[in-house]
Parts: sequence; C-alpha cells; structure tokens
Amino acid sequence: MAEHGGTHADAPVHFHEQGNTVDQISIEQLVGPAAVIVISEKGRNNYTYQFSADDILMWEKKHGMKLENSILRIYAGSTIFPQIEKNI
Repeated sequence: MAEHGGTHADAPVHFHEQGNTVDQISIEQLVGPAAVIVISEKGRNNYTYQFSADDILMWEKKHGMKLENSILRIYAGSTIFPQIEKNI
C-alpha cells in the first residue's frame, strides 16, 4: 500500500480491484484502540526517512504495549521536506 493509503476511508478499493468501498467497511474496522507514532524529528533530520516496522517496535518497547489490532496513525509533521517548503 502506498504511503497515503491510510488517509482514505475507502483505501482498499483505491489499491485493489476487489477492495472494499466505504459503504462496505464495517464500523468495527473504523473504531478501536489507537496510537500515534511521531516521526517528525526523524524526517526533519533526514528528508529521505521512511517509516518502518522498527518505528512500531520502538513505540511498543517505549510504551510497553503491543499495537496488534490497533488503529495506527503516523505523524510526520507539517512537512518532512523543509528545503522544499522554503521555496514554496
């Protein structure tokens, strides 16, 4: 799945022909325990930084809980490309 797939409620149909549309997604899939993993500093210091499973493992270790079956949000900051933002 592409990096912006989680920004769409009907993301499965965007990336897979047989994926669910928004009216086919059950409410149980949209509500539940959630966590935010902040990677804004990593992106600020390395504009090619890519979120990985290691970020999840580090979050789990720091917070002492597993993210299995959780809704996961990744906060990359307002921009991870500050050199581009300067030119806008």
